[in-house]
Amino acid sequence: MLMSQPSDAQRDAKIALENIEAAANQSVRQVAGPRWFARIIVLVFSGAQALFHVTPIWVPLGLITVVLCVGTWFYLYPRASKPRTSLGQSAAYGWWFLLLLLITQFANFWHADTWWQVGLKFVLLVLVLGFIMNKMLVAERLWRIKDANEQAH
Repeated sequence: MLMSQPSDAQRDAKIALENIEAAANQSVRQVAGPRWFARIIVLVFSGAQALFHVTPIWVPLGLITVVLCVGTWFYLYPRASKPRTSLGQSAAYGWWFLLLLLITQFANFWHADTWWQVGLKFVLLVLVLGFIMNKMLVAERLWRIKDANEQAH
């Protein structure tokens, strides 16, 4: 049985939908923070978690303080005039954030005593927290696109 070829109107509609999706993704990328900043936060926070029981308390707290100051400046610095919607109804973002909190809490139970354990804890935290942070950013982007589509209609 031969399949019918899509008509010109169907092809045009498909191309138009692909263009709209690409434009929506691009506009969300312009307003959202860059991924490199999230990766730096994951690296510094993982380092602070790994060093927490090995070094004096001021070392990890100093690292976290620097990240908080730079992060606050970064997100308060005006980049775009578009208002941002809250993520209050993004269930996926909330679940990934809850998992992030649970993983960091469980990481506190692992007391690394030697430097190879500190290195292993750091690598594992970077991998796990990086994965979760990536999923949070994807959930945020999808929520913003969905919210923009709902506001447009």
